[in-house]
Amino acid sequence: MNKKERREINYIVLVLIVMVVIFSVIRICSNTTKNVSLSMSGGTDERIQVVDERYIELKFDAPIAGLTGFSFWFEGDYANFKDSGFMVTVAIENDPLNPQMLYERIMPLAKQSFDRQDYIVIVPFEGDVQQGDHLRIAIMGMGMSQEDGIFIKTSSQSNLEGAIFEVNDFVQENTLGGALYYQTKELKIFPVLIQGIIVILLILLAEELLKKPKREKKYVKREPIPLKKRIMKLIPVIIFLIVVLDYTYYSGIRPQLQNPELLDKAELNTGKNTIFREVCDGEILFFTNWIAEDRFMGFGVHLKEPYADDGILTVEVTDVDSQDLVVSAQKAIYELPKAEGDFLKFCFGSPVKKSAGKEYLISIYYSGTRPIEFLGDGSEENNPELIPLYQRNSYLNILFFLLSILILGFTSVFYLCEQNQMKVERLLFISVIFLGILFELVITPFSIPDESAHIDTAYRMSNQILGVEDTKIKDGIYKRECDIYLDSGLKARMNVENYKWIYDDLLKSEGTRSSRLTYAADVTPNANELYLLLPALCITVGRILGIGFLPMIFLARTVNLLFAAWMIYLSVKKLPFGKSILCVVALLPLTLQQIASCSYDVLIVAVSMLYVSYCVYTIYSKEKLERSDILIIAITATMLGICKGGVYTPLYLLGVWGLVKRGYIRLPQSKKMRIAGLVLVSGMVLVGIIGMIYMFRQPADLYKLKSGQYSLAYLVQHPWRTVRIFESTLYESIYSYFRQIVGEGLGYFQISLKFILPVGYALLLGEAVICNEKYPYVLNTQDKCVFLGAAILSFIAVHMAFLISSFLVSSASGDELIGGVQGRYFIPMLWLMLISFRSGRIVNKRKGYKKIVTVGYAMGIAAVTQVVIDVLGTPK
Repeated sequence: MNKKERREINYIVLVLIVMVVIFSVIRICSNTTKNVSLSMSGGTDERIQVVDERYIELKFDAPIAGLTGFSFWFEGDYANFKDSGFMVTVAIENDPLNPQMLYERIMPLAKQSFDRQDYIVIVPFEGDVQQGDHLRIAIMGMGMSQEDGIFIKTSSQSNLEGAIFEVNDFVQENTLGGALYYQTKELKIFPVLIQGIIVILLILLAEELLKKPKREKKYVKREPIPLKKRIMKLIPVIIFLIVVLDYTYYSGIRPQLQNPELLDKAELNTGKNTIFREVCDGEILFFTNWIAEDRFMGFGVHLKEPYADDGILTVEVTDVDSQDLVVSAQKAIYELPKAEGDFLKFCFGSPVKKSAGKEYLISIYYSGTRPIEFLGDGSEENNPELIPLYQRNSYLNILFFLLSILILGFTSVFYLCEQNQMKVERLLFISVIFLGILFELVITPFSIPDESAHIDTAYRMSNQILGVEDTKIKDGIYKRECDIYLDSGLKARMNVENYKWIYDDLLKSEGTRSSRLTYAADVTPNANELYLLLPALCITVGRILGIGFLPMIFLARTVNLLFAAWMIYLSVKKLPFGKSILCVVALLPLTLQQIASCSYDVLIVAVSMLYVSYCVYTIYSKEKLERSDILIIAITATMLGICKGGVYTPLYLLGVWGLVKRGYIRLPQSKKMRIAGLVLVSGMVLVGIIGMIYMFRQPADLYKLKSGQYSLAYLVQHPWRTVRIFESTLYESIYSYFRQIVGEGLGYFQISLKFILPVGYALLLGEAVICNEKYPYVLNTQDKCVFLGAAILSFIAVHMAFLISSFLVSSASGDELIGGVQGRYFIPMLWLMLISFRSGRIVNKRKGYKKIVTVGYAMGIAAVTQVVIDVLGTPK
């Protein structure tokens, strides 16, 4: 295949990709309606228990025409839901004798949506509602008992004028906690315009890259190390990795294997018999027990306290049919782990793998200074009540074996590439992909901060691409049955159940294409739809192919990872200096966690790195800027401006500074142009002054102030209070930000790398700052001020966004702090901060950036094993 044919094929593939992107953007932006919620109450500060036959009624006049549905919140234990549900009836009762039914259905509790810690019931209206229509909402419990503990959330503050709230015909002062929904017309001019501009710039960039001939770079190719010699050097690395994996197994996997579970946890307290059997020193008990499952691991007993501290139990298990001794174990009573109350677990050293359906003779020999008392089983012999324990975490062996194979394989390939004199950007590209895959496997879906909300938003976009009917409800979308996870909030906390989920569902297909209404979050106010376009396309492909939820999410995660790794590769390749710092930032565990997820942070991190590297190239490179360089800067700058409320727009200072250094922005030479420029600047200053005066004259909302909500006008009017809040926040939180950056706060902050790894990452960042790359560029004071100023302004903008959004908490000393800010928000400006600390006086003269990537990869492997130990090391 010649170059012309290859170029034509590339052009066709590019056109297809662009067509898919344009089609997706059009479908996403074609909906001109906006689903809006109207709160029925001022909060959910009270609750009413719901039992069988108890019904709740809310009567009010529709405050607005076109209501499309409502929702309400309830709370309870998922284990108690069983077959119970709510009988929900909604009717228009303008004529009491002839009501118009809008909804009448039983809604099982187990199928309602789970929003973090609350359950939400979404009820669509199946009919038209006019303003002033008298609505009656009735909710009745079905199959609920007092012990089930199901409560509907209510509020003492009603936002519905004239509403009547009744419980079994008794009028209550409070009202139902929830929201009404309606639709408004919305013309998405600005988002469509921005997305259209970005797509056009991408097409121009692609055309420029295709027609631009590649420059031949002259460089001296080093002789590669012979393969045999590289393999010999690889052997000790593999041996060391096996030792590390062995330690990980015994520190992380083994404790879970030695933590057997009951067949039914309800058996802990089922023994209503309170008669105990006394066993004295030297006494032996014989009795048979039938085992229901394989991997019989031990048994639990109720042992009355107090008991002798020196007591020892010796247990022998014999197969009744074959008379073979199956297992023998001896343990001191004080060594037996305590589950609940007086329930103790006696575990064998290893499980009986094939034990289902067999009968065993269990012999218990006791020795001790004083008798002990077992809870009896209520039989004539009053034998001890033994509850079988089973090892159900054996699947961890399979998962850990696959993880070990990946680690050994990836490390072997990485080591051979490093020994083959590979360029630093390519070596980093491989490192990011390998470590990213490992991170997305050990940090499971929903465990990354806000990932569930980002998946929901991508799913909404997928619905629009596929033309799925709009629910007309702000918080509701249609999902496949297999994609609805009511316990997504619980799966955010990493534990052994997360890996059980991966083991069971990783290769599962959909099975059914039926869908139903469920709750879903929406994060598009924080980022444009383009940031979640890749996950949305992957979810669309997964739904078309009919694969299950987990394969679909891992597909989206992997595509995000590959795209981010490619952009990081381009960033390091283009960066004229400071490559070592960017390599370390890319290999930080916090960065790897984010780019190996379905979060829009993937593109924020990748786009910011690409933007910074091209701006720095513009400032320092002596070569002529290509049109493709300008297009990339324009695209990345536009992308940074449409995420997180524009908190990263201060980074535009780099682009402006690059234009100044290149001479594209010059001071006017003629007298008329100077006067015109002075008038323009004076006008801008005047507009700023008018805006400040307007802010100073705005009245403060006393209600919001009492609840700790500060408006922008109030902050402008009270600058010293704002400074005080920032001062307290930095004093209390700056160390927390640093700890999160170096890995002491992964996932939902419950995964913490041990002391040596965070210190290692901190030292690696320090080494990258002083690493000598023999670059011909020196940062002068002006450049450092621009770099550091852009980073500091973005840092302040992030905190201001949370301050205006009323994310305020109180410190131990009572000072007000800005809450909600996380270390991951500072990754886009981290390179600028670190490069500003660089000094020509403190320099490591050795060439080190390839070694830095190698050390960063090794520490990434250590971080992966530490995550496994931290999540599984202590049985939950």
